[in-house]
Amino acid sequence: MKRPALILLLAILAATASAENPPTMRVDYYHSGNFELELFSLHRVVREPLPFPGNLQQPIDRTLRGKYAFEIVEPESGRVAWSRSFSSIYGEWETTGEAREMNRTFHESVRFPLQDAPFDLVVRKRDARNHFAEVWRSRIDPGDYLVHEESAAFASDVVPIVNNGDPAIKVDLLILGDGYTVDEIDTFHARARELADALFSVSPFRERRNDFNVWAMAPVAAQSGVSRPSTGTYRESPFGATYDAFRSERYVLTYDNDTMRRIVSSAPYDFIEILTNTDTYGGGGIYGLYSTAAANSDWADYLFIHEFGHHFAGLADEY
Repeated sequence: MKRPALILLLAILAATASAENPPTMRVDYYHSGNFELELFSLHRVVREPLPFPGNLQQPIDRTLRGKYAFEIVEPESGRVAWSRSFSSIYGEWETTGEAREMNRTFHESVRFPLQDAPFDLVVRKRDARNHFAEVWRSRIDPGDYLVHEESAAFASDVVPIVNNGDPAIKVDLLILGDGYTVDEIDTFHARARELADALFSVSPFRERRNDFNVWAMAPVAAQSGVSRPSTGTYRESPFGATYDAFRSERYVLTYDNDTMRRIVSSAPYDFIEILTNTDTYGGGGIYGLYSTAAANSDWADYLFIHEFGHHFAGLADEY
């Protein structure tokens, strides 16, 4: 992106970022185990470069639609200052046959407003009675000098698609492009606009368009496309999206949460959808994590909206 465009983008981000919202804090951790054993271990604590994009007037998640939930708990009083429910790749993997044969580790993250004092990060999981039971607790000190401060290193890749105002009171959807070479970036931006328009052409998104911001970013890939191992196709794409997730031919996921979070912290976002620069039908959606869709498929509009429903609302509609 040329310098004048970058300056304009940074001005937009500054204008739309809430002056009242605190910075965003992120805790990265490893989630390991098998079908009967589950372990968590802290990777790092991060202060992201942008203000927290969420609505501070809704600190407690009352919907609890995910398999897991996390809480920010004041150690002395036990008061829950923030909570959100979510699902994860690990949560799906542990139900597969592979989880009965081996251990695996997945990288995960939770994000929330920066806290002023040490707190307990508590992760809960649905038990056999469908109640949330504690599975991990870690004391976090936001003032520790080991808290990593990220810079907005990828801000020049962020392009506003729909800008309806302050991220603190809007739903911020970040559309990522994976597998786009330098000559294909304009194609990605055009496709992101088309698919955003498709999303807002259907209910209930049509009626709530003004409640959304949409951003797009696609770090340049060395090769066009993403991996599809079952056909011998392998790509080192920026976000590592791949077909054949869990050996399901059309299931598209990325396991590289670490890289993805480092890149996307340069943009305001509540929800993420990854567009793969591919023609073959495929996609995926995990509640509170991200969704994916093959951008060049004849079914791309449907894929984009359908998979976003899984990610955005935990919809269980399948075909």
